[in-house]
Amino acid sequence: MVVVALLAATPAAARQMTLEVSPTSPTFGDVVTLTIATTACSPLSLVADANGSTHRVDVAMSDSCGDGSPIPLTQRVALGRLDMGNWTLVVHDFSAGGETTRSFAVANRFAASVVLPAVVTDAEPLTLIVPDVGYCPGYSWSVTGYLIEVRRHEDCTTLEGTPFQTWAIEAPLGTLPAGDYEVRLVDLRYAGAELPHIASLPVRVWDADGCVPGDGWLCLQHGRFRVEAAWRDFAGNAGSAHGLPLEDSEQSGQLWFFAAENSELTVKVLSGCGVNDRWWVFLSPSSTVEYDVTVTDTATGGRKTYHHTAGEVSGLTADTAAFPCP
Repeated sequence: MVVVALLAATPAAARQMTLEVSPTSPTFGDVVTLTIATTACSPLSLVADANGSTHRVDVAMSDSCGDGSPIPLTQRVALGRLDMGNWTLVVHDFSAGGETTRSFAVANRFAASVVLPAVVTDAEPLTLIVPDVGYCPGYSWSVTGYLIEVRRHEDCTTLEGTPFQTWAIEAPLGTLPAGDYEVRLVDLRYAGAELPHIASLPVRVWDADGCVPGDGWLCLQHGRFRVEAAWRDFAGNAGSAHGLPLEDSEQSGQLWFFAAENSELTVKVLSGCGVNDRWWVFLSPSSTVEYDVTVTDTATGGRKTYHHTAGEVSGLTADTAAFPCP
């Protein structure tokens, strides 16, 4: 409960007010502040009472007008840290009469926050980092098949003198087989609340013996194919290309030589296994410098190199017999 000194209430004309909650989208752990903009003759008297069992905040408001005239006034009151869920805010105006309401939601910060390594392989143990706020860290985790579940338990609010603080929970999961996993975050503290409190995000564990993502190459078709390139410009300068994966694409990517915003090549590896029992490689260039593109099938060790001569304006390269299936 937050209490601000109560002034004597004097009836006044009905008035309009706007209610704003800060932060705009509060999460569990934030100190929520209410801003009331209205007209008043004197500083507002505010008594705020937040009820977690009903997810309702009642604010009693009054001011002393006397012979004065109302003027625009903005005043803030801290509502404190609120439980997750959908909240109803009701401001009772005991001076002018009437009520003003506003609805807002307190989201689950835990469900939106987990730190994963940039690249995970089946050769190294995986540890998730889970930032959280609360009174104590109560977690458990498990791996079942390709589902990783991290569970948040009671936050120990009954412990006397336990400070509210930020935690960085480490969840060691060990070494996992290569594949695509779902990390599911479950908050058991609010299972009965109206808002959903389960969040998930994908994570790929790469085969360390296949193509593992890096700056100097592309990994296509779930890491089976590694695509890299070497270039030489007209002044004799030489270097290696940089890979630029395309979001949500397993079969296509780009390579750049001089600047990330200026890609020189788009590369695509498609499965033609149902057509001619071969993998297909397509190269679409937008550069006239000399380069060699090398595609490696990490499953078989097969390799093909595609050369481009300086000064040539080349079209699409379509190699529909590049590598044998499967």
